[in-house]
Amino acid sequence: QDRFKVLSPHFYSSVKSDPCKAAQKWESKETLFGHDFVFVPVNEKNHWIVLILCYMPNVFKQTEPITDAQHLREKPQALILDSLGSGSTLGVGVMSKVRTFLRQRLQWEKANAKNFPIPQEQADEAKLR
Repeated sequence: QDRFKVLSPHFYSSVKSDPCKAAQKWESKETLFGHDFVFVPVNEKNHWIVLILCYMPNVFKQTEPITDAQHLREKPQALILDSLGSGSTLGVGVMSKVRTFLRQRLQWEKANAKNFPIPQEQADEAKLR
């Protein structure tokens, strides 16, 4: 498994237009949830944003409430790197579309589990919110 995956800027273009359709069409032989870090470059309104989706394989781990700092750092999360600041409406809108895509993609991969190493009973969509 590769720890890092860098997506094309065209990825977000397809997610922006229809996250549900993109979830089914995007690289049907590869899972995003197998990489520790997924970098998503976004060019929106002549401005660059980078999303970093962190610890994606941990979406499948059933965990007790996190009590120590080491495990807190490995919680699935998304970082928005935006020079306009963390509260920019542009970054929030981009993240909303990507979250929708991830929820739809997880459902699609679960339905097509024979092609993906997804433990169905452990895939938790709530961790993608």
